Amino acid sequence: MLSLDCPHCRKRIELDESRRGRPSRCPRCQGMFRAPLFDGEAGIAASAAGRGDTVLLAAAGFAVLGLVLTGAALLTYFAGGGRLLVPWNALLVTLPLPLIPIGITWYAVRRTQRQGLVWVARILAYLWLAGQVYLTFRSVMNR
Repeated sequence: MLSLDCPHCRKRIELDESRRGRPSRCPRCQGMFRAPLFDGEAGIAASAAGRGDTVLLAAAGFAVLGLVLTGAALLTYFAGGGRLLVPWNALLVTLPLPLIPIGITWYAVRRTQRQGLVWVARILAYLWLAGQVYLTFRSVMNR
């Protein structure tokens, strides 16, 4: 049995092991929460999980925007015969930006039920980072 404190009424409750990481309802106050995945982790109230999902959606959107802009820069780079319209030092300054959605997805991995969205945002951010690294260091090496 999984023993935890309800995030709503703070009463000690016991759940079946099969409820780990799944939406659950407190038998005392009827509050909805996500049961913890690991021992010692607290249950997450449904409203708190919703806020985490909003941040995760924002991170995914930020990763998509960065990937689109980097993709456009890659296309102009290859179409222009290895010439980039953006100076390499501007790329170097923006290089840490993909780390923002990567960090958010690492933080959110245990705090949301939308694991598919976590992985999509993470993959998009890693693709964005790879494009940034390629453009930056390719431009530096061509100087």
